[in-house]
Amino acid sequence: MSLDLYPAPVAPNEPSPPGRPLWLLVPIGLLVAALALLWWILTPADDPSEPEPTPATTTIAATPTTTVGDGASPAPDTIAVAYWEMRIGDCFLSPDYGEDWSVGVVPCGSPHGFEMYEVFFLDDTTEATVDAIDQAASAGCAAALPAAASIFGSWVPTVEELGDGFLDIGCYAILDSERIGSIRTPIPAGPIADQVYEVMAAVEDLRGLPFLSVPEIELIPGSKLVEGWEQLVAEDLAAGDPLCELFRPADPCGEVGAQAIAAQILAYYDGETGIITVPLEGETLSPWERASLAHEMSHSLTDGHFRWAATGNQLWWEGSTDAWYALNAVIEGDAQLLEGSYIAQYLDPDETIAYDQAYEELARDAPPTPLYWEAEATFTYVDGLEYVSALVEAGGIDALNQAYLRPAPTTEWILSGPDGVTDRPVAVDGQLPFSPNRYYLTSHGDWGALEWYQLLWEDPNVTEIVAGWGGGGYSLYEDGRGELLLSVTHVGDDVLSVQRLYAALIERLPTTMAVDSTDPVGWTFTATGDDYLWVNLEGIELRLLVAQDPGDGKLVMHKLVRWEDAVEEGVVPTN
Repeated sequence: MSLDLYPAPVAPNEPSPPGRPLWLLVPIGLLVAALALLWWILTPADDPSEPEPTPATTTIAATPTTTVGDGASPAPDTIAVAYWEMRIGDCFLSPDYGEDWSVGVVPCGSPHGFEMYEVFFLDDTTEATVDAIDQAASAGCAAALPAAASIFGSWVPTVEELGDGFLDIGCYAILDSERIGSIRTPIPAGPIADQVYEVMAAVEDLRGLPFLSVPEIELIPGSKLVEGWEQLVAEDLAAGDPLCELFRPADPCGEVGAQAIAAQILAYYDGETGIITVPLEGETLSPWERASLAHEMSHSLTDGHFRWAATGNQLWWEGSTDAWYALNAVIEGDAQLLEGSYIAQYLDPDETIAYDQAYEELARDAPPTPLYWEAEATFTYVDGLEYVSALVEAGGIDALNQAYLRPAPTTEWILSGPDGVTDRPVAVDGQLPFSPNRYYLTSHGDWGALEWYQLLWEDPNVTEIVAGWGGGGYSLYEDGRGELLLSVTHVGDDVLSVQRLYAALIERLPTTMAVDSTDPVGWTFTATGDDYLWVNLEGIELRLLVAQDPGDGKLVMHKLVRWEDAVEEGVVPTN
């Protein structure tokens, strides 16, 4: 058996989707609109005829449920968690999983007999034998065992799983069956610990859920936070976003853009390690730092109950990137709403003024964000907040919980709101029917409403334009020179919605891409320059082809047209 907390390695010949790992964070420059929306939601209207206005219904009301920390707390229903989704700090009733591969996780403040305390990876040179695996697991788990425990067990990969690249070992402490409290001490004692536990209690009250375990908190100076963030993701960001490079070559898509993003990070929750990192500039947490901590604790709390980090990893690696972005919007919208409720209900008037001043200062000093990533962040934070607020207003906090259990399958669902589209997407294969000469496939997967949203970001009617998305897929290719070629297939709900999208694309894309001369003929549009752009519309299907080498783009376009003509005539073309 295997405890697989992280995605399996992608085989060298298997394309993986472009993008960034699942870090949930608070970026200041990208949240101006989100915080403005929060204040609109949470602040009563200023009406002289109504001296005591009623707060908006989308404010989350505090509903005490449990005591945090190591004190005893009422146990909710046991949460069934697949053993490969177990996190460090999880307390559970038995390591024996059932037919559904799950174990029963409970809050650490409830009686339990086991606690996860370490996950580590075997060296990829470990001999694939039962004895070698057991010896490595025993040595690693013994070295990491906390002082409060003396007996441990482990979940280890089988010989076959080790051979397939599953290298992770999960260590758990074996405790007295009536143990209450964690064996870990993730938060040192002192005044800051008192503040952390106060924020934890507030988050539990606002969210109506108990923490399953005390999250590990890392408090570091703001400058170190930026430095640490750069170390974590700068390499990934600096590699550039291929879609940004294709559609917005003037944007700082690489290292410069990565530095701009890193400079804006206020705090983050790492979905892989479960660690929350928050800045600490003084001896105690400021109102701003406490609000940021509440935001990140919301991530830790909901991840514990709904295991969205594992869900997100699975979606990403199977190529369901549109569903991944939709899930992220719910996660961040949830944390945004909770943070706003925390500010409204747990900061006194003087603290609220201090919070406002800190926010204004940070917003003023925030560096500009590349437009392509700004569009993505606006969807995640602002549109996500609108979606979550509408859920809570219509169905209460239970409706929000259901959004994790039955997540929105597409970004179109988020953009249209809870009362909008409910249709499932049409399955679309975005790969070209042939292999372009000299190019190899680097990634393929969903092409959702969010991608059009990013490309048409400056258009004031962008949300209406991307409505009517029915399904989409893409394939991204690269040649030995590093030149990119992208093919996209989009299926709309109806002819009118696809025509609206087509008109917006041929108007907007030539203004952001490295193309100059254009040649529109009917429902086919071609633009060339340093790059190549081709957009074609037939019925409810739209095809888009972009290439950094105009000659290659033109050749692939002609081959694609001939290929599809042959298929229509009943001829089976060859590569």
